[in-house]
Amino acid sequence: GYRGEDGLPLGLYGPADPVTIEQIAKIALVASGVDRRACGTTMLNAGAKGRWSEEFIRCAEHLQWSVFSDGSVDPLRPATRAEVVVTMLQAFGVEIRSTDALPFTDVDSSTEFRSAITTAFEDHVVGGFSDAEGNATGKFGPTNSVNRAEVAKIVVLAGEVYGK
Repeated sequence: GYRGEDGLPLGLYGPADPVTIEQIAKIALVASGVDRRACGTTMLNAGAKGRWSEEFIRCAEHLQWSVFSDGSVDPLRPATRAEVVVTMLQAFGVEIRSTDALPFTDVDSSTEFRSAITTAFEDHVVGGFSDAEGNATGKFGPTNSVNRAEVAKIVVLAGEVYGK
């Protein structure tokens, strides 16, 4: 949940709130247990310098995670569903398999991080959208922003499937 200026929990979670790039960097690093002390001191992303997230962005860059590797991503913008999936798989050291499978109608060969989405689907970490009755719609929404509740589910499932 959220913390106040004093670092104490506020008792708020905000499940529908969007997750930003800088937040997903922290979430992925903490969830996967990556030792941040081994991430060096070089920082590419000027927009993250001096922010609370600097060490997390720097570490994601050092580990060459796709979303962070060139230092150009805006740490304050909402993360997309595809970015969250590829970041979580990379954080857990998952081999992203190349496949021709297309489990979602809105994910095709031109979709960024398609192989990560398909790998996570095949490993039962993501399942795409459901309708009001809980039936799969066949869509994933790779470029949609992702909220805290969705990220929490992905993190829990990734930990169960890929945790060490």
